[in-house]
Amino acid sequence: MTKMRKYPLFCFISLLFAAVFFSSCINITDSESHSVYDVGYVDSCNSTEFVTLTGRISTNGALPSQIAENLSANATASDSSRSAAPTVSLTGYFIQAVSGSETINGTVTDGSYSISLVLGRTYTVTAGLKSDDTIILKDEWKDVTPTRENAGNGTLTHDFILNTAASENTANGFVELTITVDSSIKRITTTCPDSDWGNTDENLSGTTYTLSKPKVDGDSTSGISPKVYEVRFSFYDDKSVLLYSSIQSVNVLSCLTTNKWISGGGSAEPINSSGNFEVSSALIETFARTQIYVGNTGLKLADGSNVVPSDTTGTGSPYAPFATVSKAISMISAVGSSSTDYTILISGEIKPKSGTTTTNFPSSLDEKVKSITICGVTGSDSDILNGEQKGSVLTIGMTKPVTIKNLTIMNGKAANGGGINISAGTIKLETGAKISGNTVSKNGGGIFINGKGICTMSGGEISGNTANDSGGAVAFEKECPEARFTMTGGKISENEASRAGGIYARNGIVSVTGGEISGNKATGTSGGGIYCGGPVDSDPAKNGTVTVGGTAVIKGNRANKFGGGVFIEYGKSFTFEGGTIGGNSEEDANTAEQGGGIYVSGSLTMSGGVIKGNSVTEDGGGLYASGETEITGGSIESNSATGRGGGIFMNNGSLTLSGSISIPAGNDKKNDLYLITGKTVALSDSLTSSHVATITPEEYADGTPILSLAEPTSTTIANERAKFSIRQQSEQLEIFDISNEGYLTNIVFSFDNTFPNGTVYGTETHEDKPYIVIKYSYLDYDNLSLDVTNPFGSMDWSMEFMLDGTNVGVPYDIGLSDGYHTLSATLTKGSESVTATTRVHAMIKPVTVTVPNVTAFCTRDQNCRLFLSVELYIEGKNDGKDTGRQTIKAWAETSGENGSLSKILTTNSNSNYVTLTAPDSTFYFYTSLADDTSDSSVSCGIVNKGYTHTTRTLEQLKAGMNSSHNYSFDSQCVNSSGATISDSGRRAHYWFTVNLNDD
Repeated sequence: MTKMRKYPLFCFISLLFAAVFFSSCINITDSESHSVYDVGYVDSCNSTEFVTLTGRISTNGALPSQIAENLSANATASDSSRSAAPTVSLTGYFIQAVSGSETINGTVTDGSYSISLVLGRTYTVTAGLKSDDTIILKDEWKDVTPTRENAGNGTLTHDFILNTAASENTANGFVELTITVDSSIKRITTTCPDSDWGNTDENLSGTTYTLSKPKVDGDSTSGISPKVYEVRFSFYDDKSVLLYSSIQSVNVLSCLTTNKWISGGGSAEPINSSGNFEVSSALIETFARTQIYVGNTGLKLADGSNVVPSDTTGTGSPYAPFATVSKAISMISAVGSSSTDYTILISGEIKPKSGTTTTNFPSSLDEKVKSITICGVTGSDSDILNGEQKGSVLTIGMTKPVTIKNLTIMNGKAANGGGINISAGTIKLETGAKISGNTVSKNGGGIFINGKGICTMSGGEISGNTANDSGGAVAFEKECPEARFTMTGGKISENEASRAGGIYARNGIVSVTGGEISGNKATGTSGGGIYCGGPVDSDPAKNGTVTVGGTAVIKGNRANKFGGGVFIEYGKSFTFEGGTIGGNSEEDANTAEQGGGIYVSGSLTMSGGVIKGNSVTEDGGGLYASGETEITGGSIESNSATGRGGGIFMNNGSLTLSGSISIPAGNDKKNDLYLITGKTVALSDSLTSSHVATITPEEYADGTPILSLAEPTSTTIANERAKFSIRQQSEQLEIFDISNEGYLTNIVFSFDNTFPNGTVYGTETHEDKPYIVIKYSYLDYDNLSLDVTNPFGSMDWSMEFMLDGTNVGVPYDIGLSDGYHTLSATLTKGSESVTATTRVHAMIKPVTVTVPNVTAFCTRDQNCRLFLSVELYIEGKNDGKDTGRQTIKAWAETSGENGSLSKILTTNSNSNYVTLTAPDSTFYFYTSLADDTSDSSVSCGIVNKGYTHTTRTLEQLKAGMNSSHNYSFDSQCVNSSGATISDSGRRAHYWFTVNLNDD
């Protein structure tokens, strides 16, 4: 049966339950109704006012016989139906209203219900049919708020049509439905947009057809998912000519077999009052009068000759088609009925009637049709309306809807509307409709909408059309506030115009919630995909609006100036609720000079959707905002600009953010939010994303306003500022951030204070890189201290510190060994990070080793007069290289008669020192000879460099020094060969104290 009318079951529902279950008012939960209601019950002593909601409850479409027969006067189902599925015990209809914790149950009698609702409360009202405690069919009316205004005389009315209800039992159901057909029908198809259905195409040998999706024993996957299916049944003759078509609702319930048709009660319905689906010759004849064929259908006449279309001899049948659409329209004008839907079926390529410039659907058809469908018989690739560049291919003046599908409309050439020119009514573009290759000198290469015209597009395509002025695909007439273009599917692609390559709406309303707008070009100015602009009317209702949402895709469009994807001029409004503007590849990017994704100087409200991957040669890769812009959701990501504002360029007007909006700068940091001086981001509510956007201010200066509060607002800047970061200018860790008051503040980080015991001694070059030379007192410290902390952690900046390529963490406090080091600190906030690198040569300060005095002792092994000649030296080595020798003293002396001599020698400490520059630098003390000059053959002893008792590294000197930085040196006793000996025989021994100093 066709879609049910208001009361499709009135005839048999009046018998419902009166003959079967209920003889009076039905209340499924009667015993519980007061206790349920008492949750919110107010007695009569109070002033609570009630409104009575009334109406009818009915079912729609084919049902299992257990349901259908129990809803009729026959309470007993047949044995065959019982064997197909378990018997269903129907509890009956119910009506229930829920508001918060309050539940009210109403009454149902013979399909009519009544329920009392409290005035001013908001309810969800549910009507349904139960089997025991399981709801098997239901319908809901949500957000019902009875008021004095809508209640009128104290009552509200609403009808419920029940459909398959979701339940815990999701097992498959089954279908066994029989159709009786006229003998002329040889083939039957069933088609359904629901993928679960599984379309069928079967040849028929008799006059009975069974639609079967049966239960197969042992196969748990047999059958079909439980739900309501809208199925088109099409019936053809032996030459595939469509004889009859009807759409029926098929209710499939878990574990049950749908095997019963229900009559809609109309005389033109194929289902009679007994529930039999019968396609009779009378129905076929009636249907044929509504199907008018134009063009060569490819059929053969009875004598085998070809069918020849003719406006003279043709009747509009598949065997005598007309030659032009104009003739089909003339026939409808002569015999049409305002209650009838007509279909003009096109075969092959059809051209305008000789002497005419267009095919016109005049306003006089309003009294002759309910609707007209223009449909290709074999498809849009071969079924064509060719305008031969004589004008608009179709001109629509009637207000009744015209549907186009499986048909190409091409080669039109006019001032406006090359393919279709609509001055009234509604054009519907469905699957297979193709408006292509049309041109205009002004507006609307594909379609021009004038007056109160409406175009809805759920499928097909508008492609390859051109306009010299505006709207390569679609254009609205200049002063046309009531014009509409609604797109839920299909494709608008590769159209061109000076402005608005795709859709041009000056004062009309555009809604795009599905389909694709791609590859269109505005070759002169703006609006590659959509353009909404023009003079501003003093009446806001007469200014253009654009809404994009759902699954809509606007990608790959180009504008020479502004708005690659969408252009919204001053005074016009754009609502972005969902879908995608842009894409993941370079081909998907909408591009322009400014505003790659969107350019708005009017108003923009964005609550969802994605603006991604768009680019511009100047400013505003994702969005160029120069009007009133409010964003509460969605994301703006992966856009880029050669100039400023890869994500958003805020130039004028206002920008208000709240909610779940996300504008990630991305790894390449191109998707930023650019603010010109004097503009701020206003906050109207809290932001849910941990990082919303990276802001690039036009002016980097302390005190520059960045964030502000909208009026009204429910948040504070202090709560939200951490969710934004500022694009940094350099790699010197000069950080700009946002204060709690919303202003730009400058904070600086450097390595200057990270070496508390070091002193900078200039720079040097090492391996072609500059290094800062930092020296420290080796006598006071073991190494150069390195102390790194994160000074901006309280401002939500994280820090990573790398030492010689290794992440050592923060804070970092450790000694830095002598040598060359690379230090790198990275501060990060959100997607913004700044890195500073410094190179350091850590060195000890040079240490002078001074010998202020020496005590020398020499002895012989006999008593004699000792005349001693001694020359003392000190020497140092740095990195294996001599630093030079210093002579301490050359002297001669006599002393004693026992062969021994001891003498303290005072030196010139200003000259008797060496300099050591590394811990492993070596200090030497030695003599060239200690000799008794009275007897040249006698050597008292030598102390030569290289012996351990005369050698100390700076590290050893430091380890042995006292608090006064002095080190006591003892050479030990050696003989004339330099070997250590005991205290007997000829020997020499020296001891002294050295002073260490690095000041």
